[in-house]
Amino acid sequence: MIDGVPKVSKSAPEWIPVKPGSAELNYLEISSPTKFDMKSSSDFGQRSFWDGLGFIENENYHLNIRDEL
Repeated sequence: MIDGVPKVSKSAPEWIPVKPGSAELNYLEISSPTKFDMKSSSDFGQRSFWDGLGFIENENYHLNIRDEL
């Protein structure tokens, strides 16, 4: 039966499910074939870093939009 909980080994950390809407993202970090740990992050993709760069990407982007033929 598939229950959505990965089965790694007896020495594996307890799987903590992702909670929708939570500020923290729980994830399994696999460092090597023998080292893996459950971790949690509120900024998993370093979003604050990327947002802080000041790129104006896709904002006010209008490439000759035509509304007629």
